[in-house]
Amino acid sequence: MVLLNYIQEFEGIIGAVLGSVSTLIVTDFLRHRGKLNVYIVNKEYNFDTYKSVGCYSNGSEDNDLYGFRLKYTLQVYNSFDVPQIMRNFQIRFYTNDKLIVQEIPRDETTKVYAAHSIHVNEVGVVNINSREAVQLEQSIYLNVEEFQTDHFNKIDLCYLNDKNKLMTIRLYNYTIAFSQSEKIENTP
Repeated sequence: MVLLNYIQEFEGIIGAVLGSVSTLIVTDFLRHRGKLNVYIVNKEYNFDTYKSVGCYSNGSEDNDLYGFRLKYTLQVYNSFDVPQIMRNFQIRFYTNDKLIVQEIPRDETTKVYAAHSIHVNEVGVVNINSREAVQLEQSIYLNVEEFQTDHFNKIDLCYLNDKNKLMTIRLYNYTIAFSQSEKIENTP
């Protein structure tokens, strides 16, 4: 009975506090709703030969394969009301669902030419403000010897989001062969 009288005396204050708390909870919930939309706007790959990169190796022909280059451009839009991050980027190459190679891509916007060499930094953390779009230009270069196969049939771009969840974007989903006679991709 005493508790009921006490509640009646402060009924307006208790209602105001409960209303404010519920408003804060709903507002915070709505701010964290959204999606990180990732669009692939450009992607290309090519094979380099010893001749095209100006290298010479004992026992190799000028037209022997030397390396694999992959460049792509992503546009990322953050529809959340709070900033989002993308981190721990990796490019993963698969052959028949078996992981062959994984590498950290390079940030093409950091490319520096100096004294007959090129330096490109690895992709780090990408912070995307709320309701903002960013463009990411990334690449990877691998020597053909790094692959333990003569082809792969799937290339994925993976990263961790702000909740530490692994996100995957499929870049290619068909066979790309290293042999000289099959340098053109096999379309699905």
